[in-house]
Amino acid sequence: MSRDQDPIGAIIAYLKTKSAVTDLTSTRIFGQELPRSEVSNMPRRCLVISSAGGVLGHIEATTMRQVRVDIRCYGESPKQAMDLHITTDTTLSDLNGEASGNTYIYSVFQETAPLSLRDPDLDFAYVQSPYLLQYNTVNLSS
Repeated sequence: MSRDQDPIGAIIAYLKTKSAVTDLTSTRIFGQELPRSEVSNMPRRCLVISSAGGVLGHIEATTMRQVRVDIRCYGESPKQAMDLHITTDTTLSDLNGEASGNTYIYSVFQETAPLSLRDPDLDFAYVQSPYLLQYNTVNLSS
């Protein structure tokens, strides 16, 4: 992956433009982990998008790539977390090509059904599901 490509950042930027999501989370959409500064304000609705491992590579002989991410939807209760997941999933399923910086996201697919969990260290309710992102590695700013 070229250093200026940021598929997680592109998904975060996309979600922050969607009022269906931000009406629930405000600006609380984070990359990789829940910031320490947020922990004292929890539980409340927020999203964390992080690397999930697995698939990473080119699609045939194109500049397209795939990467897997986990999306965690936190809430004050399991129901609130699931409602945020449903809203986020619906919003991502509507994505039909979106550029952010030098990353162009073609599609985002939920790979498995959501799993309702409770953070073992912090005791916060969340729903997690893996997604497969297809994006372009071409430098779009040139």
